[in-house]
Amino acid sequence: MELQTFLLLLLLTVQYSYCANNKLKSCQAKLKRLQNDYNVLKVAGQCTCNCEGIKGLPGPTGPQGPQGPPGPTGPQLPTTCPHDFVQNSEFGSCYKLFTVEPFSWIDALSHCQSMGANLAMIESNEEQNFLREQIQQKNNLENFWIGLNELHGNWSWSTMPGQENEPLGKDSYHSWNVDEGQPENNDQNCAKMAGGTSTRNYRWHDDLCTSKDKYICEIKLNIKQK
Repeated sequence: MELQTFLLLLLLTVQYSYCANNKLKSCQAKLKRLQNDYNVLKVAGQCTCNCEGIKGLPGPTGPQGPQGPPGPTGPQLPTTCPHDFVQNSEFGSCYKLFTVEPFSWIDALSHCQSMGANLAMIESNEEQNFLREQIQQKNNLENFWIGLNELHGNWSWSTMPGQENEPLGKDSYHSWNVDEGQPENNDQNCAKMAGGTSTRNYRWHDDLCTSKDKYICEIKLNIKQK
């Protein structure tokens, strides 16, 4: 305990004992002043002792602190596509196929997110067909990573940093190549649109996330979908 607080508390105790035996107004006023001084020290954190045995008037309530500034707003969806992305207003998204350098799934995701995009999330047969056509226009029979992954125990779509992955429910759209037993119950935890043969036709296959493939980035737009 600070020396100042100890001496004030001792003086307050003596004054209270004296005033208990003397009903003088001056005594009561002095006791009130001492009590106020003590409360000031207590509020300031200089008295941490248990002083419940000292009776007196309660000190005033301190003023409320100023309200802090409002927090930052969440990320806002863009309204237009970057110049090198293809816009599809039906799905409310922009897409870009990266066909030059193959990446692992994680590196592909990081590259997409560095541009404010994500690996493609395919939510309908129409969107699947649209992306298949985009690939075929490039006469490209290779594989393309999409955002679907099983890295957290269940198949789900990757989202932007700070957001929870969107699970692929039993009633959700999917285009797994069931003719080849996809998805398999193994350690292949990332999904791609699989080319290479006409029978695969860019249906989804799981693969090792460390495998290197081409990939599709998608940017969601702030527009009303049809």
